[in-house]
Amino acid sequence: MSWLTKFISFLLICLLSFPTSNAFSNEKVIDSLQAHLPYMASDTQKVWMLRDIAYYLNSSYPDSAIIFAERGYRLARALNFTSGQIWNLYQKGLGYELSGNFEEAVKVYHRALDLAHESGDDLSRAKFYNILGVAHYFEGGFTEAIDYYSRGFALSDSVRYAEGKAHALNNLGVIYRKQRRFDRALDIYEKSLSLKKMERDTHGMIISYYNIGLSHSYLGDYEKSLQNLLMAQELSMSVGQMRWDENHIDVAIGIAHYNLGNLEWAEIHLTQAIEKLEVSANSEYISALVHLGAIEMENGLTTEGASRIEKAYDLALNLGHPVVLRDVLKERAQAAETIGHMDRAVESWKDYNDLNEELQSEAQNWAMEEMQARFELKDKEMTIALQQLDLERERAEKNLYLISGIFALLLFTVSLVFIIYSWKQRKQLEMEMALKEEALQNNELLFREMHHRTKNNLQLLSSLLSLRERNSKIPDVQQALQSSKDSVGAISLLHHRLYQKGDYRSVDFKPYLNDLTNYFIGAFGLKERNIDLKCKCDDLQLDTDTAIPLGLIINELVTNSIKHAFDERGEGEIGIDLKLTGNQTLKLIVRDNGNGMVDHSAENNGTGNNLLRIFSEKFGARLSYKPLPQGTAVEFEMPYKRELWKA
Repeated sequence: MSWLTKFISFLLICLLSFPTSNAFSNEKVIDSLQAHLPYMASDTQKVWMLRDIAYYLNSSYPDSAIIFAERGYRLARALNFTSGQIWNLYQKGLGYELSGNFEEAVKVYHRALDLAHESGDDLSRAKFYNILGVAHYFEGGFTEAIDYYSRGFALSDSVRYAEGKAHALNNLGVIYRKQRRFDRALDIYEKSLSLKKMERDTHGMIISYYNIGLSHSYLGDYEKSLQNLLMAQELSMSVGQMRWDENHIDVAIGIAHYNLGNLEWAEIHLTQAIEKLEVSANSEYISALVHLGAIEMENGLTTEGASRIEKAYDLALNLGHPVVLRDVLKERAQAAETIGHMDRAVESWKDYNDLNEELQSEAQNWAMEEMQARFELKDKEMTIALQQLDLERERAEKNLYLISGIFALLLFTVSLVFIIYSWKQRKQLEMEMALKEEALQNNELLFREMHHRTKNNLQLLSSLLSLRERNSKIPDVQQALQSSKDSVGAISLLHHRLYQKGDYRSVDFKPYLNDLTNYFIGAFGLKERNIDLKCKCDDLQLDTDTAIPLGLIINELVTNSIKHAFDERGEGEIGIDLKLTGNQTLKLIVRDNGNGMVDHSAENNGTGNNLLRIFSEKFGARLSYKPLPQGTAVEFEMPYKRELWKA
């Protein structure tokens, strides 16, 4: 290279080291680079100059950038200059991406990634994993983006590339929040927080604490949500002028206090935030508005509270943020019930349940898509590994004819193949076991979701029955609706027990019976009527197919005693006794000291007697009514089938 060429190269490098806004516009820089390009020797400096021309052209003329980047790539390949090939390919791929040719851009990025892999350039590989993640993200391929970001994070971690780790974590968190998979987002934000602590990045720590707090809030863990949000607020106050919007932190803290029942603190934070927030259809303002309305409803300011909630509802409809709209619909339904607008309440509960199911279904679909993509990726990698294994075996077979000791070499090859085959079988078994474990976890999630929806539907049904009962003027209809509502309540209590326990095959019947007893005491005002309801129950594990009918039977018998045994006396006693006898029979006795026997003959075709008769036939049970010196006892005996619920 002549001294003039070296001097021109030095000047151009110096020129590119300064921001163009302080010296020349992009156009002038491009013109200068192109003017000096013919005088450059065909060496690595020219490769970088072609890369720089493509870089500046990509901001306005991506088609031209592709041409110059291709020239730089070809020159670098002729010089066997791998780094020059990789980063000219990057500018070329970026040109295709900016031109809207996504498929060609991905092909070019993969060619650069392969070069980085072949040359052992792990830092460039980590960067290109993140580059591919960005490309797929903007193209809407969230599953592919997650895969590339995860690879970028792992490789950046192994080569101690902190910027690459932060880039991958930030983008993974964004995707998981968009998919409303807040458990995965929480894991990402906690990793990001650890990284920010190591880097002593206070602003980054504030944002991480804030995101962790929001994720815990979305997952329903408001204690942890409040702890992390308070940490974000404390750090924000310690740094003074803060780039992060402190009003958002105040709103999130207020909502956490509200869900924990700290209404006074919630009102302080929400009021403080809403006074500073601009009135607009954004999620923070709407969340603050609807929760302030709910607090006013709790404090008896029903008119003001309902007005705030309706305003939040109108804004949420135009926001296009389904999670915010779902939360507003819940508060709107509860507010409508409080002020007696039952049509609005039913409508809001229906919209809430529909939207909640849609959100949960969407999140599950994202998870299933990611699982499928991972499975396909593993299958593809296994296919490539098998192809490589076949190639290696062919080479080994050819080399057998050139090496002495054919028998020894053949034995070695067979042993090697056996070892590889065993390794492959073990890896395949591990993969299948992992897939089965993930499938079991998904089944568990679906079971929980099914019971959660059942609980919500039972609550909605109870509300509808209450509404119909209040609107009906016919005593018999009111009584039938009240009986149905009591049955729904009994089933709802059982489902609550199942949901808390997490095992949907069986239920601890003694705690459930205690819950049912407390329900009767509160629902019928037994303490005020001086009626004492006592319950004795053995420690029993019952399968759900037995527990639900048995709960309905107890509900029917106790309800009959409450309604009919004490119509002339204002006080009395009802006893419930459930035990397992020595001959493996469940024996239920419900007795009272009321007015005595009523007609329980077969001709009495009331709903309650029909229900008892049906369950007696189903379980092969014996039902009998016995008069007492004062009052009545009803005995219900049925076989106890332990194998129905055992694993």
